[in-house]
Amino acid sequence: MKFSWLPALALGLDGDSVAMLQRGGLSREQKSTHQSGDVLQGGVIFGSLTDDVITQQLSQLSAAINAVQTGEGPDIDALMKLFETLSTEIEAFLAQANKDDQQTFNVELQKHNSCLSHHNLRNGVAGDVTVTKTALDEAKGKHKGCRKAEKAWQDLKSGYKCGYTGTDSAALFTVPDCPDICGLKQSFDRDSKSYHDLKPSGTRASCSEEQILYEDKFCEYRAAKSGMCDGLQNCVKLIDLESMKSMMTDHAERRREHWSEVEWLGCRIAQMGDNSTGDNSTGNSTVCEKVVNASKYVLTLDVPSPPECLTETLSVFPQDEDCQAWRQQEYHFEVVEYIIPAECKHSCPTLPEEVSIAEGCEDSQDQCSFYNHHVDACGKYDTDDFKASENCCKCGKPGPTTTTTTTTTTTTTTTTTTTTTTTTTTTTTTTAATTTTSTTTPPTPTTTTAAATTTAAVAAAR
Repeated sequence: MKFSWLPALALGLDGDSVAMLQRGGLSREQKSTHQSGDVLQGGVIFGSLTDDVITQQLSQLSAAINAVQTGEGPDIDALMKLFETLSTEIEAFLAQANKDDQQTFNVELQKHNSCLSHHNLRNGVAGDVTVTKTALDEAKGKHKGCRKAEKAWQDLKSGYKCGYTGTDSAALFTVPDCPDICGLKQSFDRDSKSYHDLKPSGTRASCSEEQILYEDKFCEYRAAKSGMCDGLQNCVKLIDLESMKSMMTDHAERRREHWSEVEWLGCRIAQMGDNSTGDNSTGNSTVCEKVVNASKYVLTLDVPSPPECLTETLSVFPQDEDCQAWRQQEYHFEVVEYIIPAECKHSCPTLPEEVSIAEGCEDSQDQCSFYNHHVDACGKYDTDDFKASENCCKCGKPGPTTTTTTTTTTTTTTTTTTTTTTTTTTTTTTTAATTTTSTTTPPTPTTTTAAATTTAAVAAAR
């Protein structure tokens, strides 16, 4: 019995379904439109072959099996050939789709890992965040050491003053109750030397200068740490590898379900073939069951966890002269040993927001991808061969220069007349005047550095 005369009505199939079965598998259009690496959206997709198409084909095959069992369909040999063709093609499509999914995930995994690498670069030994934190810790210790030496100095002055004024006003043979000047001098010498030796070595004219430097370093660190953490979070969120993992896990599970259906139909056909020949040696009495093989179409979908990056400790910072919360957090020194600042000497600027890119600008170096989520780091990793502001749009590289040319035409007419014969001669001279206007994207404004701001503040403190 040939498929060419398979009764459509007997199978309960439409003409297209019958034609598909008669061709013995997927349509020519389905085969030709499949491209490796097709984007997977909302289900298993390989070119034009989808979840629904595979389900439909397997349903049609099941209907053909039922028709054979009732004696209304093709002979068993033709059905076996149909199954062999269809199952081979479906398996090939499922395998290719699994491969495409893995490749797609791997590409996004590389992007995800880049997010982590960029964070680790900034947080590494030579990273700008680490360097800034080291400078902050030094400035904090230096300021605290200065405040302790300042307290020792004030205690020593008070001791000298007590000894002088107390003795001068004391009654005859009465010793004033003053501190031990020698002990105060030793404490001052010890504390002032400790302050001097702290990194960076040296002393300043006042502890207010040390406070300005410390609060400025904290603002620098706050900006760098916030930029690093926000950059990591935004980068990982944009890639959203966890969502892709969930989606592709569903894809793989659906493929396994499809293949279990194929194997189940194959089992049924094999039993029918055994029955038609009277051969029971293959165990045709076994009931065919749908079993999902968990080891088939396995994907490697490991998502590296982003490092912990917390900014809660940066929520309190110098904001104005009073800034009570900051002083309570940072200057809770022992009153008997330290001079406690009564006000802040610096105010942290607002954290930078999203940076606009010059129209038509294109990055000229691969390393510019680092600055897509770490704009605050622009310029911190420049070398003699690489300047972020000259190569990366996010760091202020200007867009292309546009030149507009305008042409103006002037016409001059000359008339000549004689008395004998009136002849009018008209001469037209055309002169082209060209005006050129150049429009150039304005350069990135010069940014006042934190160091310049600090220098000015220190000078004012003096």
